[in-house]
Amino acid sequence: MEMTIEENLKKTAFFCTLTIRSAVKTVDDMTFKCPLTWSIKVLKEFIAKYDQQAVHTYKMESWNLFFAGKLLKEDEILQQILEKVT
Repeated sequence: MEMTIEENLKKTAFFCTLTIRSAVKTVDDMTFKCPLTWSIKVLKEFIAKYDQQAVHTYKMESWNLFFAGKLLKEDEILQQILEKVT
């Protein structure tokens, strides 16, 4: 059984601070801490749950997240992504 976002937050020891920006500035920047164990899919679910402005502007299925010029896949894990650039 998959953990909820809230359960995952309680059980995780290592976090990172992320800033999500809209490429066309239609949505305000969003900065938050999240576990390094999150996948991009879980990150999108978190944004959808806690940022109603983003949800009302675009459907989550159409969101593309980029880091360092690379399109992130939903199954990628934040820790692995960040390890590649450090």
